Amino acid sequence: MNDQIVERWRGLMEEGTRNLSNDNYEEAENCFTRCVPLALELIVPEILAFTLRLLATARLRLGKLSTAEIEFKQAARICIEIQNPKGMAEAWAGLANVAVIRGSLVEAVQWYERSIAIYPVSSPRLRLGMLYSDLGQVYASQNKLEKAEQVLIVAKKLCQENNYPRGEGELNVLLGEISFRREKRNLAKQYLRNACRIFTVISDNQNLASALQYLAFLHYDSGDFRDAVECQQRSAISRLKSGENEEGSDGLFFLSKIEQGLGDYYAAKEHLALSMEIYGKRDLGLALRYQALAWIFIQEMNWQKAEKKFREAFELFLEIKDTIRANEAQEILEYLAMAQKMNLNNQAARIQDFAQLFEDGNLTLEAVQKLGKLCENRHNYITALQCYWQALYIARKDNIEVLNIEKSIQRISRKVRKKNTVKKNKI
Repeated sequence: MNDQIVERWRGLMEEGTRNLSNDNYEEAENCFTRCVPLALELIVPEILAFTLRLLATARLRLGKLSTAEIEFKQAARICIEIQNPKGMAEAWAGLANVAVIRGSLVEAVQWYERSIAIYPVSSPRLRLGMLYSDLGQVYASQNKLEKAEQVLIVAKKLCQENNYPRGEGELNVLLGEISFRREKRNLAKQYLRNACRIFTVISDNQNLASALQYLAFLHYDSGDFRDAVECQQRSAISRLKSGENEEGSDGLFFLSKIEQGLGDYYAAKEHLALSMEIYGKRDLGLALRYQALAWIFIQEMNWQKAEKKFREAFELFLEIKDTIRANEAQEILEYLAMAQKMNLNNQAARIQDFAQLFEDGNLTLEAVQKLGKLCENRHNYITALQCYWQALYIARKDNIEVLNIEKSIQRISRKVRKKNTVKKNKI
């Protein structure tokens, strides 16, 4: 074996691996591409298969699915020929990842199951745990919740046995989500409490804030507003301490909604005002905050302040060209103006009727859901989550089917977690 070629190959592989770990995928692809002819020159099958697999991984991250699939299959074929089960398992896992991105979940399950079945006992058990975790999430996407729970429990146990608390915490969150979807709410809360405990011990404030917010939602969904307030306060504080101002502002916004449910309008106004101060943008999010503050003033029967905040919301909706919301706000302004001309007793009754219409009306529910979808499409997942939570609240009060709304909440929660999760070992 030519030592000079080996050194050049090793140097490029180390550089490519660093770039891959740092999400510099184009640089990683360049390094691994240059490694391939060196690996061919060395005529060592293990080296070529390893090089192809890492090159395929870089291409996968760049969205080059067809070339990634070809190279994963080449790596797998070499490993089959030389009877290298670890290499086969990793290549098949790579093919599973390609299938997931394409949305071919049945194929993804087949590749993950083959990978797990052949994974050597002598190889790192933590990596096996990651494979179980990935398989469990695919099962969850297929709505095979019992299977998802089974394999995620195995993944969590492997994280425990191999001293990986962050992974254990993340799996507790996933199991909490599965339990919620199976309507096992108490079990879901227990999993999330376990996750919060782990994230607190390892000082993972990002994941702690996400788990606390999810737990707050479960309490909110169960009508346990005081427990929801406590969890959401901790979540928002954790976000702000970590410098996540936008997420902290969204957390305070949701906290304000919970406090309204308790009738604590003073705290709701304080937290909503702080949310607006931190938010720092003139867009849909700020307009919704104006509207939420107006709603609190309506509850307090402070019609003038309510009208002022609805007008600010209306003007901002016009500014950002959100015609539907602007029209709704205009209708509310007209109703408020009319209500203020009535005598005090009739006014109170009218405002109560109006409040019920604004909070429970099917048009409002439809608008909130459309808004959530718009935010989701724009990758503003936190705001989308807030909209779907509000839609769930409105739907439950009207005894409207909530399955689709709950699915939307689960989908966005996964996206929020994915955004905040520390990158896994990709190799």
